[in-house]
Amino acid sequence: MIRLFYVSTASASVDQKTIDQIVTKSNVWNVEHDITGALSFNGKNFGQILEGPEANVLMLMDLLKSDKRHSGLVEIRRISITQRAFYDWGLKLIEGPDFKDFIAIMHE
Repeated sequence: MIRLFYVSTASASVDQKTIDQIVTKSNVWNVEHDITGALSFNGKNFGQILEGPEANVLMLMDLLKSDKRHSGLVEIRRISITQRAFYDWGLKLIEGPDFKDFIAIMHE
């Protein structure tokens, strides 16, 4: 399994309704593909951690790279893991202006 952290810049059209739709749809999709994680949006940028089987996470990353709701996706860090930090979340929205909690989780 891997844990991957990325950041990206939201499109100008992204609003709270868009964020809610992302979380709702991603929860279903992620559970179906054995992926867990968390998403943060600070009004301009997304930060997301994804965990799960490497092939599944990388397949999702390929889909995310073509998603028009954001651009400039940059993978910050990828690590091998033996257990999940977000074991019971298909995708949870975490509020906050920065991604310091995500950075801390990537260095556990």
